[in-house]
Amino acid sequence: MGLQYLTERFNAHVAESDQYNHGVIIVDKRIAQLDFRVASSHMSYLFGHQTGRELTNIVEAPLFADSRLTTGLQIADNVSSLIYTNHYHYYCRDIEGAEDYSHTKQFWPRLDALQFKSKVLVGHNTYGFRVIDQT
Repeated sequence: MGLQYLTERFNAHVAESDQYNHGVIIVDKRIAQLDFRVASSHMSYLFGHQTGRELTNIVEAPLFADSRLTTGLQIADNVSSLIYTNHYHYYCRDIEGAEDYSHTKQFWPRLDALQFKSKVLVGHNTYGFRVIDQT
């Protein structure tokens, strides 16, 4: 489900972009069998589900790469971790025994400023993150 949500938001970003027409999702490598199942499930979603068939800006199944070998995925791992810990802290901070991620709150305002906020209302707010090419 997480990859489906990611795909929907990425599709919205690409669709609303003036620079891009299509996008490819690159994710951190896991176990080969799991990667295959995730990619197969993703393709079934894109071609076999009504919502998935509407995501016409996404090209191909997700590509898997080892984040230990590529700086781009290491950065994405760090950003993802910050997003997770921020939301975990927000929703779970008052639950007994929950992890304390309050130390990451200091980074959230800078990351939040980079957040893509969809201009098209699809029944709910749609947010995500984008890469800005400075070249």
